[in-house]
Amino acid sequence: GLNNTEKDIVLLAADSHSGDIAMQAIALKMDMAKPNKGIIFSMPIESIVGTTDYCNLSSLKEEVHLVEYQAIYTIVDKGRGEEVVEAACKAGAKGGTILNARGSGIHETQTLFHIAIEPEKEMVLVIAPISKVPSIVSSIREEMHLDDPGKGILFVMDVRNAIGLYRE
Repeated sequence: GLNNTEKDIVLLAADSHSGDIAMQAIALKMDMAKPNKGIIFSMPIESIVGTTDYCNLSSLKEEVHLVEYQAIYTIVDKGRGEEVVEAACKAGAKGGTILNARGSGIHETQTLFHIAIEPEKEMVLVIAPISKVPSIVSSIREEMHLDDPGKGILFVMDVRNAIGLYRE
């Protein structure tokens, strides 16, 4: 919930088979068959640099998965994350996770796509069924005025697999 601000995020890069086994083991260990125990999801990796263990990515591209969910990431100024979650929920999202983030420099402001990158940001992650993503994106875009310069950035990525998402 929004009142519980302490959550952990673990990132793991693995091939699909190993990743699926890890997801199942974590879900079992963390008792994620019950609601509100967390969410685990995987996304396809296009490339990875800095390791020789996963340099053969051609096998990743051969796999075809039916995409049921997508992850909507929205980056806004600090203090506006809850507004993003509210806009997403108005359009059918079940909630979101607000992450504290920081721009490229604590005393500097740079621009990216005409948006000021300032030190204090919030990144909001919403995972939603693919059928609801267009309306959620539209709601966030309108409510947060993302087409205005400096108001934020939104991008969407496919989710390959998910555990801990519950439908009503």
